[in-house]
Amino acid sequence: MVALATMIKHRGRSVGSLDKLVKIAAGMGAYVQDKGWDDALLAEIAREKFNLSSGPVDWSKRPKRDAFELLKKNAPCIASIRKDFKKSGGGHLIVVWKISHKCVFYNEPAAEERRHVRRRVGISIFLRGWKRRIIVVKK
Repeated sequence: MVALATMIKHRGRSVGSLDKLVKIAAGMGAYVQDKGWDDALLAEIAREKFNLSSGPVDWSKRPKRDAFELLKKNAPCIASIRKDFKKSGGGHLIVVWKISHKCVFYNEPAAEERRHVRRRVGISIFLRGWKRRIIVVKK
């Protein structure tokens, strides 16, 4: 939910409190037990409640490298990953800000301290944990 709030704010909209956003999402049934946040419903919140152009994109059937090239064209965006980029990790959402020839720069909403929010990870590690799904949020 922090990833969605981050993108909404980045696009110039006021979110209010995170609690408010969570209540909106819960009211729409956006949290699915044992699955996590529903990408399509999070995109709908950005569209319907904050008047932003938003939608989920699923490239899971495409080869990783092809999907990664498409990701580069859509950053900044919300990316669906496996927690800590581990194959066995549960679902997690991060905000991908920028991609260089070596690294993916992202915000980690679960960081315990604000100074640890902005991070980077090598492309091969990112690709190992990325589910090849994103949520695009634009004005």
